[in-house]
Amino acid sequence: MAATHQADKEKIKQEHEATIRETMVNSAKVFVTTSWDFIHSKMDTERGRRFFKEILHSIFFHCHIYRDTELNRQSINPEEILGETLQSELAVMYPDVFESYTSLLPRRSPFSILLEVVVETMAGRSEIDIRTELEKLNNKMIVHKSGGSSCGNDFCFGATVVSYSYFRSSSLETQKYFGASMSCSGRKATRIFISVACIETWNDNVAHAVCLAAKGHPSITLPDTVYSTAYRLHPPKKGGNNSHEYKELSPCELCLKIFPNVTFSSLHKKDQDKQFWNYGNCAECEAISNLLNGQTSISDETQELNASLEHNLEDLRAKRKNILRGHLNRFNFTVTPEARFYNS
Repeated sequence: MAATHQADKEKIKQEHEATIRETMVNSAKVFVTTSWDFIHSKMDTERGRRFFKEILHSIFFHCHIYRDTELNRQSINPEEILGETLQSELAVMYPDVFESYTSLLPRRSPFSILLEVVVETMAGRSEIDIRTELEKLNNKMIVHKSGGSSCGNDFCFGATVVSYSYFRSSSLETQKYFGASMSCSGRKATRIFISVACIETWNDNVAHAVCLAAKGHPSITLPDTVYSTAYRLHPPKKGGNNSHEYKELSPCELCLKIFPNVTFSSLHKKDQDKQFWNYGNCAECEAISNLLNGQTSISDETQELNASLEHNLEDLRAKRKNILRGHLNRFNFTVTPEARFYNS
């Protein structure tokens, strides 16, 4: 009897893992094909091809580290995502992507790349227009499960939250800079991408803020005239029209600790869920990083405001590199002596 019960548990576990893998593969494929169609319709240039290569590499890397020996998971390879024909075509067009996803790290998660494409191709348009375009893209990336039901692509590669930040003073109001939450499947992958962002991608001030908060230290000070607004993506309702919708969202407790003096547009406590993710997961980090990278005078002012911090960024990044190395070693992705990153 006990043996039968154990066999049933094992069967349920295997079926669950198979469902997760199927959704992962389908999410990867629909993200690649939707990104391809959008980029080539809006930005059929060398810059557009570089964006698509970066998306492709980030997706392949993510699926490569899907492996987990404890759960008997095996890596998902490009052919499993794309099919033999499309895989062959893209391998000819972008051979460096297929040669490097097992040895070079991506700088950001897939949705962050696609978000930059959307913002760049809609330059001068309002944040409402940008959100509407993102909703349309998410609608195209609905994944259908084998049972016929559907789920939002945010299960794997879509960003649950997008945010924009800007600087406003009596003499200046900057454009709005957008960012996305980490579009990763699983907490381990999310930790890897957050570490990568702290080491390589984000503005030094934001990397410093995230590393400080994660260690329980007081965070950095930003100029008092930095503003932030975030929106959560709500998936299609059952029986509805399969349409996503962004609704304004209050900052979580982690963001309030990372950016204690930023002016957030909404501070309704009832919006705040219990925080189970890592410092750096939120869209506000990327949005504020993009703001500081785009406005060097504000970034320099931030640097001056925090010049006397006890815990310097260099030391915190060194610790973060060790954390990253530990995460990657669990997936047999060796980083020695230094992490190397993919250049599209």
